[in-house]
Amino acid sequence: MTLKHILVHIDDSRNLDSRLKVAQKMAAEHGAQITGLYVTVPPYVPTYMSGYVGAGFYENQRQSAEEAAQQARKRFDEQAESSGLAHDWISTDGPPADKMAEYARYADLVVIGQPDPEEYNAGDPGRELPGSVILESGRPVLVVPYAGTFDHVGSTVMVMWNASRESARAVYDALPVLKAAKKVIVTSVNPGRGTPDIGDLPGADIARQLARHGVKAETAPTYAEDMHVDDLILSRGSDMSADLIVMGGYGRSRVRELILGGATRGILDHMTIPVIFSH
Repeated sequence: MTLKHILVHIDDSRNLDSRLKVAQKMAAEHGAQITGLYVTVPPYVPTYMSGYVGAGFYENQRQSAEEAAQQARKRFDEQAESSGLAHDWISTDGPPADKMAEYARYADLVVIGQPDPEEYNAGDPGRELPGSVILESGRPVLVVPYAGTFDHVGSTVMVMWNASRESARAVYDALPVLKAAKKVIVTSVNPGRGTPDIGDLPGADIARQLARHGVKAETAPTYAEDMHVDDLILSRGSDMSADLIVMGGYGRSRVRELILGGATRGILDHMTIPVIFSH
């Protein structure tokens, strides 16, 4: 597989430009078209207030939404044109997670920003957008942290491997990126503890398979007794100077991760490095 179409989520957040730059660099490197998707959320009026809201309210909301979409498209077009990329634009309305997942199924890679907690309230659906798209789209999702700048993404890639269905899906979804990387490191966290299928040499089997695809990968299992898995992954990525992590997303149910915690949930909350997730 090659990357020929990258879909990027466009919104009004402060970190949009950083996300766009990452998507554009990926598109330029792989000769891909980039499509911006802007989703307008219909105004919500509680039932008990519906009798007090006139047609003027909805018209004002519609005009505001159109203006926001136009401004977002202007930002997108300016950046895409300055980089000389083939680009397209989609503007639609509805629940953002549903629309992102729907359009993602026609792309090779989806780029979404990590929600900035200062821009979203605790119960805002926008905070759950990356997790929802990872689960529902069936496509690899590149999540870009809201803080930081990322001049190089995909030069040094850390692949998280635990021999699960999700990690296998992530590796094969990310093959075009791995082939283009200068360095690929396959990492297993605490192998041999509850991962009977990982083998005596953790990561060796998948590294051998990657070699068949022209990817020369190192293996570097990591052990720690006193750290959460997500903290260990991010710490290990920093130690390796990785500019991208590839991993499976939601190896157990999303509800269970929301209640008890888990690697996907933890990384989505605390990520410092762009991550490609596949489920």
